[in-house]
Order: sequence, then C-alpha cells, then structure tokens
Amino acid sequence: ISVDTDTQLVESFVKEVGVTYTILLDPSHRVASDYAIWALPSTYIVDEKGMIVGAR
Repeated sequence: ISVDTDTQLVESFVKEVGVTYTILLDPSHRVASDYAIWALPSTYIVDEKGMIVGAR
C-alpha cells in the first residue's frame, strides 16, 4: 500500500524498479486506516478475500 499523494511518482518508481506485485495506491489513507497501519514502512500480505495472511 502506498500512501503517497503523488501517484505518478509511485507509478514511475514501480516501472523503474520492475515491481511485479500489486501496489495499492491509497493517497486518502482509507485502506491504511482500515488495516490499522500506523507505522511506515510496513509490509502486509493480503489474500484474495482481503484477509491479512502475513505482516512484518
């Protein structure tokens, strides 16, 4: 989840680095709030049902 408000910056970074996993853009912090993410960086693995299956 990226909470950056500059989504173009995130998209450029993803292309430049060659990220192959899904990045969720969350500039409004709604999803971060739903998952109680208060510290960055945080890593969460979310399954297809929206359940957190791993965190670091």
